[in-house]
Amino acid sequence: MTHFFSIIIPCHNDGAHVSRAIESVVGQSHDHWQIILVDDGSTDNTAEVAAGWTRRLGAKFIYHHQPNRGASAARNSGVAQAAKQWGQHQGQEQEQGAPGQRVEVDEHGEQRRYVVFLDADDELLAGALSTYARCLNDHPQVCWVIGAAQIEKGGRIKLRQFELPTSRHKRFSEFLEKKFAVGNVSNMCFAAELFDGLKFDQRLRVAEDVTLFALLFSITDPVVVNEAVAINHRRGGSLRTQSSFAELSESLVEAALFDHGQLAPEYQIYRPLFAARQGRSLARHAFVAGKYADVVHWSKVALSNKPGMCLNIKFMWRYGWARIIQSFS
Repeated sequence: MTHFFSIIIPCHNDGAHVSRAIESVVGQSHDHWQIILVDDGSTDNTAEVAAGWTRRLGAKFIYHHQPNRGASAARNSGVAQAAKQWGQHQGQEQEQGAPGQRVEVDEHGEQRRYVVFLDADDELLAGALSTYARCLNDHPQVCWVIGAAQIEKGGRIKLRQFELPTSRHKRFSEFLEKKFAVGNVSNMCFAAELFDGLKFDQRLRVAEDVTLFALLFSITDPVVVNEAVAINHRRGGSLRTQSSFAELSESLVEAALFDHGQLAPEYQIYRPLFAARQGRSLARHAFVAGKYADVVHWSKVALSNKPGMCLNIKFMWRYGWARIIQSFS
C-alpha cells in the first residue's frame, strides 16, 4: 500500500512563519506528498512567499487564495483542492504524470489518500509522514492517526503523548468533559474519504476542531502513536481569553455538534454533559472578566444540567463569591 499525503496549510497573515511549516514538509523522508497552501485573505507578504515556493516545488505545491473566511473555511477549501488535484492525477497515465506529483503504486496497484492539516505556525518533525505510513501499514483499516506532539511556548518544549479510552461512547463523553486531550490537527492524519461527509464548521472562528474531533470519536476508532510528529508553537493573544468571545464560541460549538444532524441520535444523551461543561467554562471566563452576574447565570446552567460535575471547591467558591458580590450591587 502506498500512502499519499495532502498537506493542507491554512494561512492568514502568517507570511513570517509559513516557510518554516513548508520546509518541515519538504524535509520529510516519505516523498509522496503535496502541499496545498490556502491563503485566507492575507494582507501581508504571504502571496510573495507562496510564489517562491511555487517556483521551487512546481506541482508539489498548490497555492489557493480566497477572501478571509476563517480557518474552518480555509481547511475545507484545502480538502476540496486536494480532491481536485487527486482527480487530475488519477486521470493521467502514471508514466506521464506531472513532475513531482506522481504517486507510485505497489505490485497490487493499491494507493490511498490521506490529509494532514498543518497550521501555518506549526511544523512537522523529521520522519512524521514515515511514522504515519508505518502505522497505516500496520493498521490498514484505520482512518485517523493521532501522534504525540512537542508543545513549544516561550522557548520551552514539552512532549505530550496521548492515551484514549477504549470505547467510542467513553471517548466521546470524556472528550466533552475534557478528561483527555489530543493536541491539535497538526499532530494528526486523516483518511481523505472521511471528508466526503464531514467538514469543519465555518461558523466557528475558534475551537473549530472540537466539533470535528467529537464527531470523529463517534464514528471511527483512531490509533495513537507515541512518536512525536509535530511541533505546536503556542503564541499569546488568544481570543479565548475574552469573555464575550468565549461565550459566543462555546454556544456555537454546542449548536454545531448537537443541532445539525451529523451526530448519531444515540449520542444526543451527552448534550447535558456538554452544556454543563460549557456553563462551567463560561462561568470561569466571566469570573476572570469580573462579570459576576454572568458567573451566577452560567454556574446555574452547569448545576441544572450536571450538578455532579460542579462539586469542586473552585467552582463553588467562584459561584458563592459572585452571588455575594451580586447581592451588594
